[in-house]
Amino acid sequence: MEKTNNEEICKRLGLTEKSIEVLEDLKAKGDKVTTNKRAFAKRIETINCLLENEEKYGILGYISLFLWDEYKGVFEVLEINSGKTLCFTASKLHNTFMFDIEKSLNKLKEHTNNEKIKK
Repeated sequence: MEKTNNEEICKRLGLTEKSIEVLEDLKAKGDKVTTNKRAFAKRIETINCLLENEEKYGILGYISLFLWDEYKGVFEVLEINSGKTLCFTASKLHNTFMFDIEKSLNKLKEHTNNEKIKK
């Protein structure tokens, strides 16, 4: 995408240039890879699920509260193997935390898909 188009998206949606680049990169990598294609597709699906269900469930609001309001941008994770409590800033999220979010979002996606089937 051209830089000028990205500038318009930044203004219109409030996304950063880096966020747009990450989305473009995810899509491009997903289109190019022959193995593990599903992993890239799941990321895009997760983003879509978050955005499409924001009005109904407010998941982004909950994540925002967790990361910024309650924990002032710092959260603690218990490392299972060592028993140590590790502190992370929201800008350097631990993979385990993100995998937990992904699992929860996949459950939400299943739920919303089931609701669509019922209708």
